[in-house]
Amino acid sequence: MKKCDDKTWEKIALGLSNEELSDKDTQFIGEWQKEDANRQLFDILAGIRLLPDEEAQKDKDIVLNMTWSKMFSSAQIQHKKRRNFFMAGMAATVLILLSVGGFYYRNSTEVEKYTSVYCPVGEQTKKVILPDNSEVILNSDSRLVYSEKSFADNRRKVSLEGEALFTVSHDKRHPFTVNVNGAAINVLGTCFNVRSYPNEDQMQTTLINGSVEIENTKTAGIVRIKPNEQATLSRAKGNLEITNVNVEDYVKWKEGWLQFQSLAFRDITRMLERHFNVKIAIENNNLKDELFTGKFKNDEKLEDILKVIQVYGKFKYQLKNNEYVIN
Repeated sequence: MKKCDDKTWEKIALGLSNEELSDKDTQFIGEWQKEDANRQLFDILAGIRLLPDEEAQKDKDIVLNMTWSKMFSSAQIQHKKRRNFFMAGMAATVLILLSVGGFYYRNSTEVEKYTSVYCPVGEQTKKVILPDNSEVILNSDSRLVYSEKSFADNRRKVSLEGEALFTVSHDKRHPFTVNVNGAAINVLGTCFNVRSYPNEDQMQTTLINGSVEIENTKTAGIVRIKPNEQATLSRAKGNLEITNVNVEDYVKWKEGWLQFQSLAFRDITRMLERHFNVKIAIENNNLKDELFTGKFKNDEKLEDILKVIQVYGKFKYQLKNNEYVIN
């Protein structure tokens, strides 16, 4: 195992918190994750911030102690004083993560196993078959976390960060819940799309068939939507709104299409970053909130897409140091 010093563990923690990393740091973490044990640890830590609040409150001290022992056993930090200072800082970081979502350990020796499935940036989709035979198709840069135990108990639970299309097996005795940042989506058996990326303000649930309830976990407000309806949660405003939509416009991504309806340009560039595995910087602040609608085939080149949007957005772009700069 490649040894890591305290600064490297800081970078790993920042990466888990969706902070920007330098190319050098990203490369190091990628190399570090090539070992199975490191990949498993990273997935466990990633799962910490996805699981719902109520599970985060269980056995928090045990979670922290086990996390520290795993994270620092190979660090071999020389100076005890420095190590204690760093661990205090890391404790604060993990406690923040736990306040968003936790990783539940039954006791100090037995751990409830969580499966974490990630569809990387640049990869279009990844299919997941859950223990109840429900199907989930993940979009690029999306992560699904679940435990088999929750499917064996009275309630099926998963946590999502990113976008996914769910086709849930009907089971009236075992409701199905999708936890995202700021909301819980409750169903019995149905097909629906969820979009909830951490760097976007809006969470969208689009219903194809069946019926779902969306609970705003901050206000405890609940709405129920019908097929061809979409519930949008604004995390900044805290409100849930329902609109009628053409569902095909919101699920074509599973076939490789890039499609957006009245989407802010800042969110479109993030979509393009995930799809093409590139970096895009918007230097014109007036352009960030402009809304655009578009539909592009999966074999379209990034430059061609930018040229089409450019006609309506009236901006210029250039490639600088492997980053597309828009002004």
